[in-house]
Amino acid sequence: MVAKKLLLLSVLVCACGFSDTCRAQGAPGFPAGASTPSAGPLLPPPFMMALRVVDLTPEQQNKMNQIMASGREQSEEPMKELRSIHEQIANMLLGTGPVSEADLAPFAQRAGRIDEQMQQQWVTSALRIRALLTPAQLTKMNQFHQQVVAINAQIEKLMQGPLPRVVPKR
Repeated sequence: MVAKKLLLLSVLVCACGFSDTCRAQGAPGFPAGASTPSAGPLLPPPFMMALRVVDLTPEQQNKMNQIMASGREQSEEPMKELRSIHEQIANMLLGTGPVSEADLAPFAQRAGRIDEQMQQQWVTSALRIRALLTPAQLTKMNQFHQQVVAINAQIEKLMQGPLPRVVPKR
């Protein structure tokens, strides 16, 4: 059980740079150049992807940019704190001294609280942007989302079966 939790924390540490990588590559949900280096995704990624298909009017785009700018400002400090927590976890896990679950638990708990705060902020921003959309745009987003869901289901079906066992090289 402890080994599983340590593995999960290790994955968390490795994933802490994921949003920066995605943003640098312009991945959907992580707009390239639109956010500060310390910010995470500004909206839930599926919502952000679907926004790309609705052809926003210039007025809608302006209002959306204002909402997202506000979200960036609000998320800057929590993201810095989360990055600091990830660095502290990495330092402990990658150090030479002993590390226990009890040592890492406070960091994981604090990261969980920050993540919850960020999730709520993303939901609030998404709802504010969604309120800008017309019924036709909402329908277009829904159709796009249904297509993405169907594609993901196909991918899952293709990927069924046992996962290969990864053994570290020594």
